[in-house]
Amino acid sequence: MDDVQDGNVLPEATNQTIRITQLGLAFLSLLLFIVTLPLSRLGIRSGSLLLQAADIFLGLAYLFFGFQVVSGRVRFRPSRLLVVSVIFWATLVVSLVANDKLGGSGAKKVVAMMALVFLPVLVQHLVTDAERIRWVIRAWVLSLAITAAVGVFGFLAFYFYPPVGKAMMCGYHGVPVGPYPRLCSPFLMPNLMANYLAVGLAVVVASGGLVISRNRVLWLSLAVGFTLFFTLSVAMAGGLLAAALAYRWTSARLGKRRKLDFLLPLGAAGLMLAWTGAAVVWITPPGQGHVSLGQKGDLKFWDGTRPAIWSAAARTFAENPIAGVGYAEYVAVTYDPKVQIGPGRGSAQHTPLRSAMEAHNVWLNVAGQAGVLGLGAFVVLLIVLLRPVFPLIRHTDPVVGSVAIAVVAGVLGAVAYHGVFAAIEEARHNWLLFGLAASLPNLLKRDA
Repeated sequence: MDDVQDGNVLPEATNQTIRITQLGLAFLSLLLFIVTLPLSRLGIRSGSLLLQAADIFLGLAYLFFGFQVVSGRVRFRPSRLLVVSVIFWATLVVSLVANDKLGGSGAKKVVAMMALVFLPVLVQHLVTDAERIRWVIRAWVLSLAITAAVGVFGFLAFYFYPPVGKAMMCGYHGVPVGPYPRLCSPFLMPNLMANYLAVGLAVVVASGGLVISRNRVLWLSLAVGFTLFFTLSVAMAGGLLAAALAYRWTSARLGKRRKLDFLLPLGAAGLMLAWTGAAVVWITPPGQGHVSLGQKGDLKFWDGTRPAIWSAAARTFAENPIAGVGYAEYVAVTYDPKVQIGPGRGSAQHTPLRSAMEAHNVWLNVAGQAGVLGLGAFVVLLIVLLRPVFPLIRHTDPVVGSVAIAVVAGVLGAVAYHGVFAAIEEARHNWLLFGLAASLPNLLKRDA
């Protein structure tokens, strides 16, 4: 947690007020978007769409930015990022047209997705200097503090005032909340909350020192980690990886590497292996698996809920390889009872039911919905966004170096690892993280 603190603590309140009034309505709307990101439970649902307060502020950010461009106060800069963003979004539209679904709910969702796909381009134009990046980190730290506070409150309420506590918990699909807390408030889904917290750990460990004291970075990291653990999501391993990498790289950048620093990434790797093994192993009756556990049954590898879902999604992609089945469609459709989690579902006494769901894997989900066109465009977009950032984790500038570390550690933990187990391509916070990656070249240009 030993990040640079000299001159990077928050200024006096009066100076903050003066500065924030000079940032412009578009940028202020972006900050409010960041702060309200976790407040999913306050959203309004219309069919398959969920309108959050964050979405309203993001829309305002686009609107005010558009006014600035039209009035000539801001020059819109075409870029390679803009081109690949247009191409990726176009592949989603093509997937709907190819499957004759442009007039359905997919059309609404593809319009909503446009706001996320072009978010890195917007951030690239709005976050143009180190002070604005600091404001983004401040907003993200506040957002994380809100999430952790709600999570800890829910955990305590679960034991001391169960009616409120259980209302703030989540179960597993059709399975009700168990005799243990599984946090998901203020989000609606624990996996999405866990992914957000995994990214947040990278941000606060790597960049929190730019805006708050070292002690506050430590306490906030512990609160976020505690909340992440009790989401009981595989993302907790990704979050530990993100935090471990952020801490190790930050120590190395500051020349404070310790002999035992390797233990954190090693522990994260061990937890990742354990979670991955648990996700692809199933306990079967004796004699039906690969490893005998005696009378308790056998362990059967590449079996269980996740492999069943992935296999169904892979079949969908194989049957629709070019343009997929259409954006926003479920790609894992199967009668396999292993995916039918819920009371009495998939048991020997019941006929297996048809299950339709997302792929529980970001790459399979994009491939199943938009085919090889969409998957290829998505990969190219990530390369364009992230390739320039990796070399910057050793940059001597405290803002450039710390934000680069946050981006790389967050992507590796929350996208590269947790993305194997969750379809997180629509997660608002990940596109914001990509936006931070897009904003870093602005600082390098100013330095030059």
